[in-house]
Amino acid sequence: MTGASQTRVSIDGPSGVQVGRLVTVDGGRAAGPTFLLVHGSWAHFDMELIRTLQDLLQAAGFDSLAINLHLGVDDRQGFLGCDTPVTARFDSAPKEIERWLRWLSHRADRIVLFGHSRGGLQVASLAPAVLHGLSVEAVVMAAPMMETLDERGARYAARFGAPLATVLTRAAAAGDGFLQAGLVNCRAVQVRGTSFQSYYGADVSLNVMDYLAALPKPGLMVYGSEDPGFAGFTSAQERLMRLPHIEVQTIDGADHFFRDLYADDLVEQVLQWLP
Repeated sequence: MTGASQTRVSIDGPSGVQVGRLVTVDGGRAAGPTFLLVHGSWAHFDMELIRTLQDLLQAAGFDSLAINLHLGVDDRQGFLGCDTPVTARFDSAPKEIERWLRWLSHRADRIVLFGHSRGGLQVASLAPAVLHGLSVEAVVMAAPMMETLDERGARYAARFGAPLATVLTRAAAAGDGFLQAGLVNCRAVQVRGTSFQSYYGADVSLNVMDYLAALPKPGLMVYGSEDPGFAGFTSAQERLMRLPHIEVQTIDGADHFFRDLYADDLVEQVLQWLP
């Protein structure tokens, strides 16, 4: 990234050390708001999409901070592996993102919050008061999760070959102890019972639509036409039309990870949309 400054940064949270990568424009002449980038399921800031987004934003004159959610691992680098016992709770992510927003708000007067996939769901789920008070001027959700409660059990059974209700019963019995179960991208992982419940319990929403009405800032949702989640996105069009503060865009040909130069299209659409 010629001419840019890359800095590894970290903050201390209740669960331990969280790390991020801050990329600033050469000479400090940023063109506009700083982007805070949140990765998808158990990913990290060095995954191809996030690194590409930071490159493209820097080339366009924008600073960015890409973070790694803690996920129960201090100074976490790389994807969370299926050989790592899962102790973190899914619902800890918004608080982690809030801590990064507070850190960044001391360095940037304007912030655009950007989440991909599960990260898109998580940035949308931040409390409205947090988004009001921490210099956030817009929220971008790239291919955010849109799984309804009705779909959850069927998808879990199809992916992991076990009834979700049965596994949730085992998780409740395990409490803070561990059970082996399918979780996120892992066919079988050691997971704390309370952690499993935080990912799949009936009181947990994995549908970004459940958060958009309360979003207090302008929001942009972008999907690729080749994303497996695109069908759910198209079926939500009527609800989305009733949310005037949410703009919806589609990138024809793009998959869930905006590969093959579609990340360029994604950044172009975001920058054109910025309020």
